[in-house]
Amino acid sequence: MWLVLLLQLFALFSPSLTAIFPTKPVSSTVYTAGAPAEITWLEDGRRPLLNDTHGVRIDLYAGNTTYLATLARDLPALALKTTVYMPTNIPKNYHTYILRFIVSEPAMTIYTSDFAINPSPFTVRPRSSSTSRSSTSSASTSASASVSAQSVSTTTVTSTVISRVLPTSSAQGSNSRSLRGLFSLGRHRRRRSLGEGRNYIDIEKVKFRLVFIGWPALVGLSMAL
Repeated sequence: MWLVLLLQLFALFSPSLTAIFPTKPVSSTVYTAGAPAEITWLEDGRRPLLNDTHGVRIDLYAGNTTYLATLARDLPALALKTTVYMPTNIPKNYHTYILRFIVSEPAMTIYTSDFAINPSPFTVRPRSSSTSRSSTSSASTSASASVSAQSVSTTTVTSTVISRVLPTSSAQGSNSRSLRGLFSLGRHRRRRSLGEGRNYIDIEKVKFRLVFIGWPALVGLSMAL
């Protein structure tokens, strides 16, 4: 009811009123960047009527003069409403925005009330340079620490393997003494076995002489007697 009275008052005191009267957005409207936004309007009852109005375009402005985007083109004036999408990137240094209904026939421009637009909740804020430098420094430090740890680990493993494969100097000396002892013991055993072999050969010679030389001689002597 109050809207009809308001339109009548405008019609009485302002003969230059146009057919399109925006009803949304109003001063209390808050849109969200990157989200759908409903826009509505009415016919004010004065000429030109909406059926004589063609080629409606809706532009978004920051403040009153800074153009941001065209939200809709070639709208039928008799539709009385439309749904558009607010731009994702909205300048942060503005607090109020307006819409302009720009009609090509007959040529005219209608302004809406000031309204607000909240930033998009899905917009990723860029990190500051100090944060980036800190992250890079931390990553470099971690990488250096990792490389150092790997180097120490490799050195330890290599030293362990080498120490296991190559004996120490004391162990080498002990092994050398053990080998010398084994060699001397082998030579002693070899000499003793050679001596025993010679003794065994002498006894065999004596037996051979007794059997094949001494015994026939004894038999011959006994027969001669």
